[in-house]
Amino acid sequence: MLKLDVGTLAFSSALVSLATAATILVIGGTRRRDLPWRYFAVSAALYGIGLLLIIFHPPGWLVPFVTGGNILVMLSTLAAHAGACVIARRSIPVMVYGIATLGLAAGYWTAYRIYPSIDSRIVLISLARLPFFVHGAIILHGCWREHRSRSTALLEASFIGWIGLLAVRIGDVAIRKSHIPHFVSLDGFQAFYFLLALPSLAALGIAVLLMDVEREEDFLLARINSMTEALRRAKEAAEEALASKSRFLAATGHDLRQAVHALRLLLAAMTSGTADRSHDQKDAELFLQEMDGVISGMTEQLNALLELSRLEAGVVVPAISDCAIQTIFQRVEGQFRRSATAADVDLRFMASSCVVRSDPALLCRILGNLVANGIRFAPGGRVIVGCRRQTGHVLIQVHDDGIGIPGEKMDEIFEEYRQLDNPARQQVKGLGLGLAIIKRLAGLLDHGISVISTPGVGTMFSVRIPISTDVAN
Repeated sequence: MLKLDVGTLAFSSALVSLATAATILVIGGTRRRDLPWRYFAVSAALYGIGLLLIIFHPPGWLVPFVTGGNILVMLSTLAAHAGACVIARRSIPVMVYGIATLGLAAGYWTAYRIYPSIDSRIVLISLARLPFFVHGAIILHGCWREHRSRSTALLEASFIGWIGLLAVRIGDVAIRKSHIPHFVSLDGFQAFYFLLALPSLAALGIAVLLMDVEREEDFLLARINSMTEALRRAKEAAEEALASKSRFLAATGHDLRQAVHALRLLLAAMTSGTADRSHDQKDAELFLQEMDGVISGMTEQLNALLELSRLEAGVVVPAISDCAIQTIFQRVEGQFRRSATAADVDLRFMASSCVVRSDPALLCRILGNLVANGIRFAPGGRVIVGCRRQTGHVLIQVHDDGIGIPGEKMDEIFEEYRQLDNPARQQVKGLGLGLAIIKRLAGLLDHGISVISTPGVGTMFSVRIPISTDVAN
């Protein structure tokens, strides 16, 4: 039979275990802190130290050193099992570990006193370790089936290797009679146990390092996917901005061209009537009023375009101060009372004592645009403006009982030149810039804006403004 020295092979296994632990700690442990490398490093270190205690016990200290060494070997198995639990995202059964370790220590000491033969102790330590390797291999196989990672497969192979080695040790004791006269010089399966343990120990270290590489690959892949998604969103945003600018230029050109064309027609009609003296003074005044209306519309549009461009360029700088809601309401009511009466709109402002932090002029502009929208789209109806106090904030709400906004169009209403019911772009229904200006002003002031609408029932716009700290205190 082939002669093998058990002591040499056991010492080699101890050195490989310690080298594996050092490799995991030095290389694997310095790269990513979310890996279960600690458990496998501790497992390899405990196994190596345990073997060294068993091999190099001092004279007269055989029982405590061998018992302590085997307990460390058992703890190395538990640490490897804990690493498998971490990989499988399962809780670590600490109580089971404690019971198993204490039971092994008591059983090992008892077996040594009652049955001096080493066979009983070999069977005891092997049976104590075997269930944890079996369970670890099962949960690692489940992880491998889910993720198909190479490191998990290698760890599972290492666990399966330990299962086979422990089964060989138990079977060897069962079929042979006292084949171990002395631990340091021995032939047979016990020597093969340490020889075959070397690949399992090496596989453990390689698997942990491979796991680290796989995590790095996953991290880089996630970064690439994230950057790709960000680039895709940026591309879509750029395309949407380009389309918005195209709509903007087309609508602006159409409106200005329409206004200029109307002016030319009115001017031609007025000139021809004056030449042949077919128009009286009343007709001339009517032509001038119509021309004035067209020019007013052009001026309004140019002012809106100028305001929008100034907001986009960041030229507008808000002057934040404490401002009374009631004062804002009075300014806007005085500005729109006449146009509301002309449109037969019941315009109401609810009295309020709230004081907020905002720019009064810009806040008047936001509220004025919302009221103008309500008057324009609720002819013969009602527009009610009020506010509601919340914790640390005030909601200014503008209600109208106009035509309402379909739910799928909510995101479009704040875009430039978006008018849901004005395909012919009649200026009497607005320019389609008011809500775009409101959105930019609200963003500049850091005020939240929201809208709730039901088609055929009405619309409610809300502006969320921080309340004045001094007044709140």
